[in-house]
Amino acid sequence: MSIRRSSTDEEKTMNPLLGGLMSSISKISVVMLCLFAFVIGALLIGCGGKATLKTITSLEARSEADTRATKNGVTVSVTPINPTNASQYPALACEYEYMGKGILGPVKREAKLDNILPGVTFALKVTNNTDHIIKMLGSDIGLTVGGKDVNQMSQEQVLQVWRAAYPTNMPPDIVPAVEGIPLWDESAKILPGRSSEVFATFQIDLHEGIGGATMAIYDLVTNTDAAGNPTERTNFDFNFKELTTTVAK
Repeated sequence: MSIRRSSTDEEKTMNPLLGGLMSSISKISVVMLCLFAFVIGALLIGCGGKATLKTITSLEARSEADTRATKNGVTVSVTPINPTNASQYPALACEYEYMGKGILGPVKREAKLDNILPGVTFALKVTNNTDHIIKMLGSDIGLTVGGKDVNQMSQEQVLQVWRAAYPTNMPPDIVPAVEGIPLWDESAKILPGRSSEVFATFQIDLHEGIGGATMAIYDLVTNTDAAGNPTERTNFDFNFKELTTTVAK
């Protein structure tokens, strides 16, 4: 004799299974909701949290006379690069990608710098107002800070600083960006009525309390004889004072 189970009996049998399944789904849902809430909360805190500030010490001209000078038919204009004006010099800017640390491992990140040159940077414009060629051959440029004399960095020295920062995975955009910046070149010549716009950077860390600095250009050839031999060399000095700027990290 077969016994026919009623729908009520089947429901009693299925209810524990369904109940367990629904309980598991509920637990998973709760976990997912908690995780979602955590992620959203972290994003909100990151976006709406108070920005961390840092203080940067740089230089500015001590007076108007320290921004531009004319001697023996040559005009030299100098502007120290700092956080307030770096964006005005696109030749110094660089956008690049690098591998940063992530929660689950290395992640690709993007960065943008208004000034890719390390240390203390100056923009210079040398104008030849004479009727003859101005030669930079044999000239030198230096910076004195706190009684310490510092020579300008070469292109290779700039790249060495970046290689030290990224010893195993140097961003490929760095090298062409550095190579594209016109640095002070002692072998350059400036034709009459022309100007040369270049940059000079010095590897020295500035800090509050330095007082000031002096940038000097030595032995710039401002006149030659008929054979092209230097008959006149000119020096320029520019004085700067400390500038403190507060920026977001």
